[in-house]
Amino acid sequence: WDSNYPDQLNDGSCLYYDSLTLDFCIPAYDVHVAEGASDNTPGLVSARNELNVLNAYPYQFAKDKPGDVNLDGSVDVSDAVLVARFATEDREAVITDQGKQNADVTHDGNVDGQDTTKILQYIAKQISLEDLSDVYRRVTDASGLTPRRERMTVEGFRKAKIPKPDASKATGTESGDKNALTSGQKNGNIKTEEQTFAPAKSIEGAEKYAKDVLGIPNASYKGADIYVANEWNRGLFETFNRFPELRTRLGFTGVISERNKIVYDGYYAKFLEEEKKNALPGYDPRVLEKVADFRAQNEVAKWFCNPNLAESFFTADKLISPANSVAVSDKWASDLVSFEAEIARAVLIKFHPVGTASIRGIFDHEIGHQLDALLDLRKDKEIRDVIDSMTDNELTENLSQYSWDNAASKDRGDRYQEAIAEAWSEYCNNPNCRGTAKAIGERIEYIYDQKFGR
Repeated sequence: WDSNYPDQLNDGSCLYYDSLTLDFCIPAYDVHVAEGASDNTPGLVSARNELNVLNAYPYQFAKDKPGDVNLDGSVDVSDAVLVARFATEDREAVITDQGKQNADVTHDGNVDGQDTTKILQYIAKQISLEDLSDVYRRVTDASGLTPRRERMTVEGFRKAKIPKPDASKATGTESGDKNALTSGQKNGNIKTEEQTFAPAKSIEGAEKYAKDVLGIPNASYKGADIYVANEWNRGLFETFNRFPELRTRLGFTGVISERNKIVYDGYYAKFLEEEKKNALPGYDPRVLEKVADFRAQNEVAKWFCNPNLAESFFTADKLISPANSVAVSDKWASDLVSFEAEIARAVLIKFHPVGTASIRGIFDHEIGHQLDALLDLRKDKEIRDVIDSMTDNELTENLSQYSWDNAASKDRGDRYQEAIAEAWSEYCNNPNCRGTAKAIGERIEYIYDQKFGR
């Protein structure tokens, strides 16, 4: 940077590239170098594209590229995932000061889920790089009605100030801070009694926390990313504070395959005993074991035939009730980047509700099912009226496509089950919760409070 301008762009990146006009400029000198043009300024050469600048030493590309959060020179899903993790207080999601400036594509001084959504919109080609950039400013023509973009001058670029995230609003709070707010509290929708959650440093630690602190009899996050395990435990912690009756209804937490083993073990023991009772004298125990195994696997397949991102399970059958749970997919839990990218993609295309592009959004969807089972929500007239008042297309726009486009609706004619879970997920996670989710979410809390006198 030029010492004549100590207050401007003093990050060691004097050369600024305008990817919209294919221009390069140096704020310290009142020059522009357009594509194909030449200039006598030392260190500058003809510029043809972003990646073809030769002999530009000692100048460098400016690092302030909107959306490039990890500073690798491109804007892709990894940037959106990093912002999503940072916004959900993942202590391992580290973003540099420059990265935070690049992440704030909504230009409101914060790094949050709205920035994640906008970056994903750019990746999906729904908006242009121009819409991410803060180097351009919105102006109107003489009529005051028609918006257009105005090219910023070099002098204007010198004076431009990129807002930095307000430290008082940063989301990277230490988990041990007793004043830290939970995601539900920050959104103002969900009340909790306690505010301290302690994330584990290992999978074994997460399983121990689930058993010893959360009071869940069985826990196995085998193969899961530690961040996923901690988000699942955090969700249970906050949910049990608000709805303590759910604590005694869940017998397991963890990955789906480990939950399925509990179901299998219950059926296997039952079927093996039945086969022994019905066996002829001199039976081969190995044959009976194979028959019991076959029957048990068939029962598991009946319960869980369509693998999802996560699943809620509840039954009053004591044989397999130890498997009552909200469990996460082994496949997705083991690959955090792909998991969060898939969630974000689903929200972007309106398959899941606005504001739920996080692991916690998936978790709260499954808790919605548990509340449905606890409170018999799908029989509530007010909730049914809200859902029935909309066509499928209206549900997609006001809630999500999955709220009606799902197996329960198609195969069993149950139009309410997934809509309730989708509404609860948005109600818990979207700080700007929309009308449909707000109406259903508030009704759920009212029904719960009336039933349990809280």
